[in-house]
Amino acid sequence: KTLKLLLEVDGYDVIEAESMYEQVSKIYDEKNYQALGGKLKDLREHLILLEHERYVQSATDAIMYSKAMVSYIKNNIKDIGPRIKAAEKLIGKAEHDFKNKVYQRSEKLALEAREKMENIKHSKLEQFLFVFRQLQAEELTNQTRKVVSDIKKLGVDVRESEELILKSEEAFKDDATFNDGQSLLTEAKIIAHKLENKFHEKNAGIAISATESLIITLKQKGINVEPAKKLLDQSKAALDNREFKKSILFAGKAKMMAKKLQSETASRASAAGAAGAAGGNGEAGGAQQAAQAPPEQDESATNVNTTNPE
Repeated sequence: KTLKLLLEVDGYDVIEAESMYEQVSKIYDEKNYQALGGKLKDLREHLILLEHERYVQSATDAIMYSKAMVSYIKNNIKDIGPRIKAAEKLIGKAEHDFKNKVYQRSEKLALEAREKMENIKHSKLEQFLFVFRQLQAEELTNQTRKVVSDIKKLGVDVRESEELILKSEEAFKDDATFNDGQSLLTEAKIIAHKLENKFHEKNAGIAISATESLIITLKQKGINVEPAKKLLDQSKAALDNREFKKSILFAGKAKMMAKKLQSETASRASAAGAAGAAGGNGEAGGAQQAAQAPPEQDESATNVNTTNPE
């Protein structure tokens, strides 16, 4: 409950978590402790995943922004290179933590690197950073718009993300609210990716159900469906691990394998039927030829000596 409340205060979308929490509370009130363990585990994993998804995206954005700032400063202010060494080291640590999936600390280090660069005392830096922020605002907006647009092409309703992009554009107009604009774009991508995952999760479930139905039907007909079943099991495992695209891929492979097994079985049955028919026709043809052949005559009866009647 505390974890759910903390996430809600931090701006996380906990609508689905609320529904799961109500189910868990009801089971707890009914003292059905045997069922409680699994449901409670599912709820905790869901909440942790929410936090994980947010930190992955925000850490990615923070690292990309800080790296772009380093590059921009180096290219435009020639004598400042040595003074951003500390920031570069922090970015390196942030990338190392990101690779090790320590996303929260990774984001913190990237933001610290950015702050170090912004606080460097240099006559030209403030002016260059203003231009840099405007360029980044445009680039980040375009990147986010593309991400959202690509997800929209799948048939996903991304209006909430599109509204956040519009709000970010307003925030970017004022340098004082630049960070707010960045946060809005990060949120837009998080929401869009979450909707995309739900879309793929639904399709994975449909694909698994359809393939499983086909496999059961073929098994009832006596077809060996074990190769297809193994692929389907991989699809189910991927779904459990929330690897939805992988799950859809393996469900498709399982379906193709099932159809191949069905086709091969039909071909073998057809070939066996043709061979049986050919054998039957051979026996019938022999009998027919025997029936049509003239009867053999006795030589002693037919070989008569007409010259000597005795």
